[in-house]
Order: sequence, then structure tokens, then C-alpha cells
Amino acid sequence: MRLRLEGYGEAGDFGGPNGDLFIEVSVRPHDRFARHGDSLETTAEITPAQAVVGSEIEIETIEKKKVVLTIPAGIQHDTALKIPGEGVRRRGRPGDLLVRVKIRIPKHVSPETKDLYEKILTLEGSKAGKKKGFFLGIEG
Repeated sequence: MRLRLEGYGEAGDFGGPNGDLFIEVSVRPHDRFARHGDSLETTAEITPAQAVVGSEIEIETIEKKKVVLTIPAGIQHDTALKIPGEGVRRRGRPGDLLVRVKIRIPKHVSPETKDLYEKILTLEGSKAGKKKGFFLGIEG
């Protein structure tokens, strides 16, 4: 954004009027929020169980306020949920806060958790993937 202040610049030559002062304003990007007009966007990671069953998570707004966000059952990865009125306040009207949901798949799970996921696969009619490798064939 560029602001112009008339008459606040340097004095004019030979007694002429003062020039204009130009101020350039730039906004640094935030580490957690992206701005889209008056709306802000952030991300929240949830587990596969939270995505399937639904849950509630706590979101911190840009003003450090804690807001409870309801995750609906069956939400898909990269879906944006809106929290009205928690965006950028401009001209007396606030924008919205969009929370983009990322489903975090665990890399390492306990044997008990793995068994539960395999039971879910069985209920869905799918088969669990078998480990493949050179040494598995040799070991029997």
C-alpha cells in the first residue's frame, strides 16, 4: 500500500510549495496465518479417527483467543471450516477465520492401534497390505 501526504515532503525550490511525502506500507507474512482479503486462513491437524467420527478442537485466533471448532463426522482432507468474525477487522466489519483441516496419518502406531485399523479394513471389505521384501521369502 502506498500513502500520499500532500505538502509534507521537502521544501520546494526557490520558495515553492512543499512536495508530497510518500509512505509505502508492506505487511510481513505471519507464521501461522495467511491473509485473503479480510479473511485469515490457518491449518489444523486432526487424526483419522477425528475425521471419521467428528470431534471438537481448540483453535487459537490471531488475537490469542481460544475458540472451540466442531469437526463434523466424515470431513475430508483439505476442507476449510469457517469461524465467523475472527478475521481482519477493517472498517468496523471483521472478516472470517478459515481453518483448513489436514488429516495427519501416523507413521508409527502401537500394535494395538494397528490391530484396530486392520479390523476396520476387514469391516470395509479390504485386505491389509502384506509386507514385501527379499528376506521375507528366504525366512519362510
